[in-house]
Amino acid sequence: MIHPNSYRAGIIAAGISVVWTIIAYLVGIDLFTNWWMGIIIFIVVIVYLIIALKGIRTQLGGFISFKDAFLNFLVMSVIHIVISQIIYFLLIHVIDPGFGEAVTDATIEKTIAMMEGFGAPEVTIEETLINMEVEMEKQATFLGALMNMLKGVAFMAVVGLIVAAILKKNPPVFENTETVD
Repeated sequence: MIHPNSYRAGIIAAGISVVWTIIAYLVGIDLFTNWWMGIIIFIVVIVYLIIALKGIRTQLGGFISFKDAFLNFLVMSVIHIVISQIIYFLLIHVIDPGFGEAVTDATIEKTIAMMEGFGAPEVTIEETLINMEVEMEKQATFLGALMNMLKGVAFMAVVGLIVAAILKKNPPVFENTETVD
């Protein structure tokens, strides 16, 4: 059973991501392409979804089945991913298309600098650059954004399986657990 609070939690999680996207956009390209900030936001969203699922379990009397925990987590995740991706797509294609190109260029530059720092051969750097450009062109399309959503949902489904396994709590089979002598 999908609890009504799952929808609200998904919207709040999307709000966290959207606020982050707006702040990163306003601050600049460097913050927007910073990989560790992306990881921090991802962790914040996951922690929020776990807390929301624990709240749902509490509202259900302290018990939630694995199936219900997984379905509620998945609903929250799908809402979060769809809203976040739509806002990001609108930002880089409608609101400020130049920003999308700048993000792509900055990401490629940071990757090349990192590879040079690790001492990667020029041939490897060139191959990586070509592959990145092709991949980023694919991701910039509507179909690419849709595929990113599906990949995100698949990843969050795996996370949801783990979270559901940890948070599931079935009611006791017998109410009276006293032993009879």
